[in-house]
Amino acid sequence: MVIFRIRRGVGPRGCLSRWAFLIALVALAALLVTPVLAGGHGETSQLEHVVTEKGKSGISLSLAQLYNQQRFLYAVVVTLTMAVLGMVVAQVTELVLKLLGAKRSSTSD
Repeated sequence: MVIFRIRRGVGPRGCLSRWAFLIALVALAALLVTPVLAGGHGETSQLEHVVTEKGKSGISLSLAQLYNQQRFLYAVVVTLTMAVLGMVVAQVTELVLKLLGAKRSSTSD
């Protein structure tokens, strides 16, 4: 019984090549195995990092307090901020290229 089949030489049209699949599989295995091999030596102690709020004001103080009190919300805020900044950079780049006369190539055939 074949669960999935990897076609050879398909390229960028949707299916991964055999080598790309194997490289992705090895990378995934390395990500899963590395924490197991790295930890567990000696006594276990909880890692706690606190950002100092001394000398901070404005948005820096707000982010430091958010990091110290609610790490998950801090992670969500930072992730959304990075996504929005990425979209802004993409739009500005597209505008600059349009002003320079570069044409956008169609990716769908």
